[in-house]
Amino acid sequence: MTTAAKIVLGAWAWGDTDNYFGNGYSAEHFKAVYDEAIKRGLNFWDTAYAYSKGNSETILGQLMRTTPREKLVVSTKFTPQLAGTGEHPVMDMFKGVRND
Repeated sequence: MTTAAKIVLGAWAWGDTDNYFGNGYSAEHFKAVYDEAIKRGLNFWDTAYAYSKGNSETILGQLMRTTPREKLVVSTKFTPQLAGTGEHPVMDMFKGVRND
């Protein structure tokens, strides 16, 4: 069972392609940060599809593959404005489908 986290680590700027933070780094760039956080028991991560159209979620997911799922807590958000105009926008976002 995962221990309740006291600190949430934000991955908003990870993989920024909107030039808000001026980086387009890959998972490899953030690996040392992720590894050190996990080593120190920091396991609660915040991300969202709205953060560079899913790049933050993708990078975090790539890094999390080496950590047992039961040791991680992830907070992500649904952003209706980015869901598109399909018949099932929530499911489309889960599947990575855009219907603009």
